[in-house]
Amino acid sequence: MKIIEVPGDKALQELTRLLAKKAVTGLHPVWFGGNSDITFIAEGRSRVKNPKTSITKSMKMNIDEMIADFYSPDSNDGEPREEEPAEEAWVLEEEQETGDELEEGSEEEAGEESGEESEVTDGDDELDLYCSRKPPHTVHIGLLDIDEPWQMFAHLGWGGSDSDFQCALHRRWQEEWGAEVIVLQESIIECRVLRPPQTRKDAMRLAREQYFYCGDIVSQGTGSVLELADALLDCTSWFFWWD
Repeated sequence: MKIIEVPGDKALQELTRLLAKKAVTGLHPVWFGGNSDITFIAEGRSRVKNPKTSITKSMKMNIDEMIADFYSPDSNDGEPREEEPAEEAWVLEEEQETGDELEEGSEEEAGEESGEESEVTDGDDELDLYCSRKPPHTVHIGLLDIDEPWQMFAHLGWGGSDSDFQCALHRRWQEEWGAEVIVLQESIIECRVLRPPQTRKDAMRLAREQYFYCGDIVSQGTGSVLELADALLDCTSWFFWWD
């Protein structure tokens, strides 16, 4: 892995440029941050013995089963069940509106509102990253020679013994939503999203997955999974942090 140092006020521009060149260079750029952040990354990487072991283990994990267990009535970890009716009503409202439009023959309009997803071309959209709002004086950007962005957790040892879980869930999101990790710090992850959810049903399913993954974005952020789902609609960047 190569690490470059960039002035903080130029770091977002440089990260965007490197992402646009990824198809040519074969290197995935990741914003690590300042000196303390790069120290944390180096310590995690030093503990990695064989990233292929973690990657192979991640391919066998059943994420659907883990999420189902989390939201099981027998679990004390899941979201309070009283919120489910409001979530279901929010999704149903859109489905009913779409059904009415189809009955009226507005099939083309319905498709625009809730149908096909469009992929964002690398470098076309300006990145919106939380970490770039008050960057350190010098930002370290890693250039990773990996087959897929989700594999960085195995190569960097992020998450320690849970790096295989990190690989599994981010592989799921990368395949479904085109979500790629482009910021990795001790307690912060940010992703760019090439195919964000376009319907409330998809956004709600994703929001429940993200709450399972990082409860702080709800408990200390949006306040509810429903509000998180609303924010995820057509959103091309994701932010996770652990307090």
